[in-house]
Amino acid sequence: MIYEYEVATVMNKDNLAADFDQRLCWMRQKGYTVKIDVNNGTVYDFMYLRLQGEKGDNIFKEEDIIHIFQHQMAEILAEHIIKEWEEKLIWKKIVKLCRRYGAEEKKQIFEKAYNFLYHFNENESLNMLINFNRKNQISARILEYIKRSSRIIVDGFINFRMQDYLKDINYAVEIALEEFKNEKEFNEFVNFLRCFVNSQPPKVYEVNIMVNDNGEFIFWDKDKGRIGWNIGYYNDLFSDEINLDDILVSVLITLAPLKIVLHNLDKCRKNKEALEIIKRVFAERINICLGCEHCQPMTKGNDLQF
Repeated sequence: MIYEYEVATVMNKDNLAADFDQRLCWMRQKGYTVKIDVNNGTVYDFMYLRLQGEKGDNIFKEEDIIHIFQHQMAEILAEHIIKEWEEKLIWKKIVKLCRRYGAEEKKQIFEKAYNFLYHFNENESLNMLINFNRKNQISARILEYIKRSSRIIVDGFINFRMQDYLKDINYAVEIALEEFKNEKEFNEFVNFLRCFVNSQPPKVYEVNIMVNDNGEFIFWDKDKGRIGWNIGYYNDLFSDEINLDDILVSVLITLAPLKIVLHNLDKCRKNKEALEIIKRVFAERINICLGCEHCQPMTKGNDLQF
């Protein structure tokens, strides 16, 4: 029995040849000869794989041995594509899609795209399962091609026969770019608010903030007096059509206090976006209450009394 196959690649042929040699050694242990010759070409590096041995035994037929050999090649090539080609494919899409961005910005977009592919879910076990399935899909496509060919050119195979895989890469980059643009716009917005607040004289020295069980914000000053409930401006703000997060940010920016104390932070975390803006805008003015006479009644589910 003799089976031969040729692999052409432009990426790290030494690593690929070493992987073939290591992963196919078990066939040598079974009494088969596995020979791997490498020929360096002008554009491509060629690997010639040759499997030779006696015909099948009582356990495996000749076609079984060849199928196992082909399956192993497909697995190795799938891992080669993921390890050696995937980052290059991400960068290729970024260079094409993000021409107006600088090198550092492109690097951030790359990291977001890469993380989206490998760590997009908070459950790491699920990430591993999805990535394992992605590798298996690549391997299955390669095996299908190997069975009806005598040569595979890796980059040509990726470009012309793995459109679904390239769509995943492109989608990851597009999502990363959109996230990057949103973060950039958010940072510009926060910087604008920070400059505005710093330019305003404070209307109050201290503002305390707490969220009650109904998700409503309660404000009071350092003298424990409610803030703004009798002011027409705030009555307009507290309409059903306005998001409570917007109200919180608007009130604080208008008051421009020198000190902000956040009570019952666990409840505040439900308003993550507003909390993030406040922390970024007011920065060193933020104080976190670790427990006081006001936090305790709210923790027990009672109404706050002034």
